[in-house]
Amino acid sequence: MSKNLIIPGLLLILAGVGVWYFGTSDTTSPTENGTTENQTYTSTAHGFSFTYPKDWELSERSMTVQGVKLETVTLIPSDFEAPEGGEGPPSVTVIVGENTNGKALAEWLNQFQSAIGGPAFDFTEGTFVGLPSITYTSTGLYEADNIAIARGNNVYVISGSWMTRQDASLQVFNQVVESFRLLP
Repeated sequence: MSKNLIIPGLLLILAGVGVWYFGTSDTTSPTENGTTENQTYTSTAHGFSFTYPKDWELSERSMTVQGVKLETVTLIPSDFEAPEGGEGPPSVTVIVGENTNGKALAEWLNQFQSAIGGPAFDFTEGTFVGLPSITYTSTGLYEADNIAIARGNNVYVISGSWMTRQDASLQVFNQVVESFRLLP
């Protein structure tokens, strides 16, 4: 091999190592005690807030399903790169849907199951943020843990989808659930 090819080859290898090293560095911002910094999302229009890790990307979307307006707030890892023609990652979603007809929570969830995560299994009644709630697992592209409440003319559904129970999305789902607050 000629000396003319060795130096450019070494430079190429060093450049590749630099791209790998700086491109895969930790994007979280640990505090002095080792915890990850969080951001707070607040929707004054729909009256709720929650915290989530700064290294997760938040997006909002509106849609109408069966004449009912649904607002979604979705969290995905900031470093996720979707494959061309591929699906997104497991995520955390907060859905706010109109319930102007005053349907019972279980009835509303059954009506909109295709829009909010697929068929639901085993509704379990409980209490969340001081209101009657329903927790359930749904299935679609991914499995998802969900918790739903109704307040006024809105239904709130927090959903954490996963491929395995070890997915980071379930940790973020738990953080969103634990920090979720309804505004007065």
